[in-house]
Amino acid sequence: MLLPFNQIRKIEKNLNCLFFANKTNLTIWDNMLYASLSSPYLIFLNQNTGLFHYLFESVVILNDLNGIKSRFSRSARTYNAHAVIQRRVAQTLVSDVCVPPPQSILEIGCGTGLFTSQLLKKFPQASMTVSDMSSDMLGMTKAKLKNQRPIHYKLLNPEFDPIDEKFDLIGASMVIHWFQNIETALETIRGLLNPGGTFYFSTIGQNCFPEWQLALKSCGLPIGLRLPPPLPGIYKEEQTCVSYPSARAFLKSLKETGANRPRINYTPLAPSQLKAAMTYLDQQESTTVTWHIQYGCIRA
Repeated sequence: MLLPFNQIRKIEKNLNCLFFANKTNLTIWDNMLYASLSSPYLIFLNQNTGLFHYLFESVVILNDLNGIKSRFSRSARTYNAHAVIQRRVAQTLVSDVCVPPPQSILEIGCGTGLFTSQLLKKFPQASMTVSDMSSDMLGMTKAKLKNQRPIHYKLLNPEFDPIDEKFDLIGASMVIHWFQNIETALETIRGLLNPGGTFYFSTIGQNCFPEWQLALKSCGLPIGLRLPPPLPGIYKEEQTCVSYPSARAFLKSLKETGANRPRINYTPLAPSQLKAAMTYLDQQESTTVTWHIQYGCIRA
């Protein structure tokens, strides 16, 4: 259970518990320790361990969100060259959207605009709001669609940032597996729909990259993939095999699309461990990796 972030901010201020101290050479964990040791309310926190755990878990989540955002921001200019699957999934998802012409549309996690451009073509009369948590990604979409009709751009994460509007149609292509609590986020998004509205999404499934998972397991290594739980509203699944020149090329494609942020509490592999897993995958008959894609639809 997490406190809302606005409450965390108030608690941080009131307790003088500054998790982001103005010390640029400190990691988030150093800042947390620094804040605890320097805070006059350390005894208060120790006596209220529930509050401390809320704060601790929220800082972990905030650190993860910043990590996700920074990786996508760094990959904004390399994304399109490596987003073969993402482009095809966006096309499939928009072709599946079957609703009366919407008056208002919200896209969550626009990235570089692959799904956005398809929505604009399909619903040219709708008022369009496009969002992403990365300003770099949002900027790429703005540049791509600068000659299109007026579009509302918003820098936000719908899982935590308040949204005052409601929409007839909401779409998110290859996004929701990055949410911290997917089930809760889906209910939040459902709440943004007008009566009769619909939310269409695509995401990776639990069986994504089985070849890479097998390579890790065969080497006795943990799996750091962010795989979603069983989700409501799934109406279609597909398995798409993609051949890569090597295991290194596969991992590079994930990095260049910003999709290489591991799950929370995962310890990154040592170089020797990563090399062992890559060698295992390379020694197979072909370096083919299977994408498990799910498509979902949730109605208001």
